[in-house]
Amino acid sequence: MIEIKQQALDDLREIADHIARDSPDRAESFVAGMLDRIVWVGENPRLYPVRLQWKTGLRSANYGRYRILYRSNEDDVVFLRIVHTSRDIAAIIEETE
Repeated sequence: MIEIKQQALDDLREIADHIARDSPDRAESFVAGMLDRIVWVGENPRLYPVRLQWKTGLRSANYGRYRILYRSNEDDVVFLRIVHTSRDIAAIIEETE
């Protein structure tokens, strides 16, 4: 099962709103691409290693300048956040969940 937490959806909405200020069309294509990437990662979660410097079991995949933060086990993939790489990801992770 693939689950996208509300915070990750909120992150994506904020990113889209930011991009849409300059280009509504690019915002739409960005969101579509990000969702495609999330589905792909959800189908292939073990391609990305566990990030030992962060909370136990946390993995990340990149899409452009964004990190898709998630956890996975044998049956489930849970997407937690979508964060720009320029942000303090460690601090954001501490606030997550």
